[in-house]
Amino acid sequence: MTDPTPTDQEKRVANERTKLSATDVNGVAIAVLAVGGLAPLFAQRTPLAADAPSPWLTPTISLLC
Repeated sequence: MTDPTPTDQEKRVANERTKLSATDVNGVAIAVLAVGGLAPLFAQRTPLAADAPSPWLTPTISLLC
């Protein structure tokens, strides 16, 4: 019969898969931050954004993202 407990190699493989999944999620989180949080802040520094009716709105929404 086979042993139901995982071997050391199987544990290492599972740990590496967990690390790769965490790296993928981290990459998505960084992309969301860059697009949703930082891009509006940089866009507000353009000359056209100087005429915005509520200049506090964009930084507030960016911080919420």
